[in-house]
Amino acid sequence: MKQTLFEKLCQIDILQAAWMNVKSKNSAGGIDGMSVKDFGDNSEKYLSEILKNLKSGKWTPYPYYLEISQ
Repeated sequence: MKQTLFEKLCQIDILQAAWMNVKSKNSAGGIDGMSVKDFGDNSEKYLSEILKNLKSGKWTPYPYYLEISQ
């Protein structure tokens, strides 16, 4: 049986790879106010929570705001 994209995303190794990609960019963090360092200090816990919420349908992404300078 072929997996959907969502089913592929709901795997801990995929979430870990995504986290490593974010971490490697040395960015400032996200709209949720959590720094990359703070997430990294507890990444296993946070990734497990994200996975649980994805699978249960409880995860809701934060809105993305794009600021355009004129």
